[in-house]
Amino acid sequence: MKYLIASLFILSFATISSAQNFRLNIPGIAQVAVPNRIMNSPKLISIVRRIYDHPVRKEALEKALLMRDIYEYYPSAWIEDYVSTRITTIYKGESIQAEGTTERLTMLQKTMLANADVNTKVLIDVRYRTKNAVTAAIEIREMHYSVAVVPEVEAEPADANLSQSLKQNIEQEIGQSNIEKYQRGTVHFTINENGAVENAKIFESSGDAKTDELLLRLINNMPKWKPAKDIMGNPVKQDFEFLTGYLYEGC
Repeated sequence: MKYLIASLFILSFATISSAQNFRLNIPGIAQVAVPNRIMNSPKLISIVRRIYDHPVRKEALEKALLMRDIYEYYPSAWIEDYVSTRITTIYKGESIQAEGTTERLTMLQKTMLANADVNTKVLIDVRYRTKNAVTAAIEIREMHYSVAVVPEVEAEPADANLSQSLKQNIEQEIGQSNIEKYQRGTVHFTINENGAVENAKIFESSGDAKTDELLLRLINNMPKWKPAKDIMGNPVKQDFEFLTGYLYEGC
C-alpha cells in the first residue's frame, strides 16, 4: 500500500510539473517558454520592426542566376532533381509569376527579380525530387519560402529605444484596469523619403476602438526617422510594423 501511495504521489507531481510548462507563440515575436510557473502576471510586449522577416538586397536579386542566390539558407543539399520552380513577386497588391524547371533562373524570372522594387515580397515555390533517408526511395516534395526586398541602408528611428518608449506610453494611457480587454494589435506604416510616417493603418485590431486610435496616434506622432537609402544613396520608402499586446508571465 505504501508503494502504491508513493507511486501515485510521484505520478501526480510529474503531471503537475509537466502541465506547468508553458510556451507562448505570438506572430512576429519569438516563442517565450516559461517552465514550472503559473501564468498570472500580464506583461506588455511592444516591437517595431520591418514587416518582413527574411530580407534581401535589390543588388543581390539583380545578380541572381540560381534559386540559391535568392535566399541564403536555400537547402540545395536536399535536392536530387527539380520538377518545377515558380517565383511570384508582389508589390502594392499586384503580383507577377514566372515558372521554370531547373535551379537556373529563366530569363523571365531574372527580369522579374531585377525589376523588383524595395518592399516587394518574393515568393518561391519549388517541387523537387529527393532521396528518402530511411527507404532510399526517390520522392517528390514541395518547398515554399519568401523574402522581401529591403533598401541598401534601412531606415532608423531617431529614438534608439523606440519600442520601449512606445510601450511606456501605452502603459500610461491604458492603465492596469484595462489590461483584460487589451488584445494584441498591429499597425503597419511607411517611413517616406523625408523620414516621416505615412500610410499608418491598423493591420490587426486590438479589439478596442480607443486603443486602436491610441496606437495610430503614437505611430503618427513619432519624431522623424533617418530615411532608408538605395545603393546610390538616394532616400527611399520602407515599410514597417508595430506589434504590441499583453502576454502572461509566471509569478
